[in-house]
Amino acid sequence: MTSPLPPSDVTRFVILFEGRTGSSHLISLLDSHPLVRAGTEIISGHLALSGEEERAMVRGELDIDRRDDAVAIGFKTKLSDIREKTEMARVFRESGVRVIRLRRANEVKIAVSVLNERVLRARNELSNATSTIMRTEPLVAEPAVIEGLIRQRRAFDDALDAFVQEIAQPTLEVLYEDLLADQDRVTHEVLEFLDVPPAPLRSRVVKNTSDDLRDSIRNFEELQRHFRGTEFESQLREAVPAAAWKHPDPDSLRARTARAIGTARRIRGKVRRGIARRLHPITARLRQLRPRR
Repeated sequence: MTSPLPPSDVTRFVILFEGRTGSSHLISLLDSHPLVRAGTEIISGHLALSGEEERAMVRGELDIDRRDDAVAIGFKTKLSDIREKTEMARVFRESGVRVIRLRRANEVKIAVSVLNERVLRARNELSNATSTIMRTEPLVAEPAVIEGLIRQRRAFDDALDAFVQEIAQPTLEVLYEDLLADQDRVTHEVLEFLDVPPAPLRSRVVKNTSDDLRDSIRNFEELQRHFRGTEFESQLREAVPAAAWKHPDPDSLRARTARAIGTARRIRGKVRRGIARRLHPITARLRQLRPRR
């Protein structure tokens, strides 16, 4: 068993999610911050590793000496990509990670998004659009397929919730619908949770479909009839005003970014001076106890 990572003034974090909850958008936003190093799904890219090798890779990702001004480092992963879940939960716990748990409330839209992802992946070998020309056309969604995807997602969510509880570290739950409706507020909460000063953020991800299912499903009326009187009836009609997923002009943000970097440097300086003051009596005592030559 390896020893815990050493104490650090850099926040370590992991984003835990199931698909179609805005994880690529959020990780892209965080990685655009000059003081955050946010990796993508590092585990899914190394599925041939053993459990021990996988954990060593994760520890290395969280313990990298960035040699720059980063104040937070982390990555995202699905639970299904982790080979030995109990052991990985121990690594997260020993590393002192903060957990960002992504969730999406509208289960019907999750199912439709999964179907759209399959079309996008078959056409472009990508799971997310990075430009508007990559967006998919409205599709036919069979009611039975939607119901099956919802049952599957509920099982995934239950397992992920149990994993988060096993990690037993500070956790921030981020709702996809909130990120879509008010990106500025949600990203401010995320940065505050990570002890990162605010800065303008920019995402490379483009929303693949309209949030109004009438624009995404060709057989919308059929689904309305099928789900009438069920818990999913209101989810079909729900449409979140998309105030988020915006891409600000980076030239207009330079001054705010520079201020954020200056603030972070001052914070790190204060933390390091505080640690040095606390360690001074110990190091002085150790020098006294050092054998004379």
